[in-house]
Amino acid sequence: MTPHRLIARLSGITALALLTLPASAQNLKLTLTNVTFNDGAAATGYIDYNPTTNVISNYDFQTTDGTSDGLLGSEYSSSAGTFSIPFSNSALFFNNPNSLLVFTCNSNPITGPGTFKLDPGSIDTSGSFLFNDSGEVTSFVGSEAQNTRVISGGEFVATLLPVPEASTVVTFAFLLSGGVIFLRRRRISVAN
Repeated sequence: MTPHRLIARLSGITALALLTLPASAQNLKLTLTNVTFNDGAAATGYIDYNPTTNVISNYDFQTTDGTSDGLLGSEYSSSAGTFSIPFSNSALFFNNPNSLLVFTCNSNPITGPGTFKLDPGSIDTSGSFLFNDSGEVTSFVGSEAQNTRVISGGEFVATLLPVPEASTVVTFAFLLSGGVIFLRRRRISVAN
C-alpha cells in the first residue's frame, strides 16, 4: 500500500468515526438565566451536563443574599460540593456543607439544546426541605431544614459544548502514517 493510500484510508476512517458520534452523547452547558427567589435573591451559574448519560462533569452556582428576609447567599461548585440527580433529567440537587440548592424541570426535562423553564417552588412545611420543586435551604440543624426560600422564576439555557479534540489514538494514527512516509522516502533516497 502506498503512503498516499494509507493516509487517505486513515483520514477517511477518522472522519467517519467522528461523524458517527451521536449528537445526544455530546455534553451541554446549562446556564441559569433570570433566576429569582421569593425573597428577592437571585441565582447565577452553569452546569456541564450530558442528558444521555445523566452525568454532570462540572458546575458552579452562586445565590445572593435575600432582600426581604436576610437569608445569606451561598456558592455551590464541583470543587467544594456534591450533587445528585434523583429523578431522570428533571431534578438536580446541589449541596455544599451548609446548604442545598434544587432545580426541577418536570414540565420540560432537559434533553438537548434549548431553553428549559424551571418549575417554581412552593412552600411546604410538612416536607423535609420545607419546599417543593425549585428552591434553596440555607441552613440545617442536623438533617432538619431551618431557612428556606423558593425559586419564583427563571430557566436553564442549554447549548452544546464544543466537541473534544481528536483522541490520542487518532493522533497516533496520523503520526504513524507520517513516520511511514518518512521511512519510505528515506529508503527510496538511500537506494538511489
